[in-house]
Amino acid sequence: MNIAVQVNFPLGTFHMSNGGVFLEDERGRVWIGHTGKMTRVTALKIAPVLKGFEGQTVMAAGYRREQEIILLTRLDGASLIRDLWAFAKKARNVADAVHENRLAPSANAIGKPSKRAQAALGKLHKYAKEHSGRGKRKAVAKGTRDVTHGAIVDELSRKVGEGCAVKNSGFVDLAFTSGSAIDLFEVKTSTRLQALYTSIGQLVVHGVAVEREARLPTRRYLVVPGMPREDVLSILREEVNANVITYRKTRYGYEFRGLPSAAQ
Repeated sequence: MNIAVQVNFPLGTFHMSNGGVFLEDERGRVWIGHTGKMTRVTALKIAPVLKGFEGQTVMAAGYRREQEIILLTRLDGASLIRDLWAFAKKARNVADAVHENRLAPSANAIGKPSKRAQAALGKLHKYAKEHSGRGKRKAVAKGTRDVTHGAIVDELSRKVGEGCAVKNSGFVDLAFTSGSAIDLFEVKTSTRLQALYTSIGQLVVHGVAVEREARLPTRRYLVVPGMPREDVLSILREEVNANVITYRKTRYGYEFRGLPSAAQ
């Protein structure tokens, strides 16, 4: 069974990081509402989600300003379950539509495709380091977050890239060209199923795109903090034709297992 929508309520005051809200009307009746906060892989923009519920929203007084809220049902209403189920079905359709529109080629202010939309999936360029370290976050609550993906990719480039042309792109984490083939690496910081599903798609699509662009065969590698579960591992090896490299953090950086033989 797949989750269609989550209606999570704050424990204290209203906050946009939660989807669910309780509303009180002028007669003191309590309603269930939703902020429009939904995700498909990553968080969706709220404005197009609310547009998908046009005619079903109200303006509610928040703790800072008025906020547009999707009105779901009365908390004590006889149709509570039916109304929530109807919302869940519609929310799935709205979120899918917003996500699909997000994936469509975008345009800038003068109607030209954005640089990312124009970029060829298989086009590699000289390796450029990505951000790693500690950064600020705004969502949920202020604080810090550790960004490790870039550090792992950079360490991998040093361990494997000696004597090769080291490249990447906005789509490809890391690639090495040695004249006869291209080694393609997809780095993940988790072995959760969602991360593995994403990596499989990226290795397949980017592998084919790079082969077409460079006219060279690719060797594909998934780089993860631990071995995937056995059924996913067999798909990676037998269907995606990918090898798995595992890593662990040490006091000096990162240690890798399963590197291509030339890098051992």
